[in-house]
Amino acid sequence: NHYTKFKTPPVFFTAGGMAAAIAVVDALKKTAGDTNTDKLIKTMEGMSFDTPKGKMTFRKEDHQAMQSMYHFKIKADPAFAWGVPELVREIKPEEMDVPIKNKAR
Repeated sequence: NHYTKFKTPPVFFTAGGMAAAIAVVDALKKTAGDTNTDKLIKTMEGMSFDTPKGKMTFRKEDHQAMQSMYHFKIKADPAFAWGVPELVREIKPEEMDVPIKNKAR
């Protein structure tokens, strides 16, 4: 638990770094440890994996990691020295029209 150890809320980069590591480990499991670049790329195209931020899927067309986004409002809580996020709604990847600008080769 990040808060227990550091007495601060986790930042965006904490979850992002963990998500990247999980993606690499999952891909290596699928290739039986083969680190060949082309094999890893092929394996990761379309691959879904669970992260601290929920499920992510690498879009085959441009290798963009698609994930849900979250709309929060921040509320004051006297128990914390910072604002506490309160979920308004989850926006699923299917609801977002993220353009494909750089097609994978």
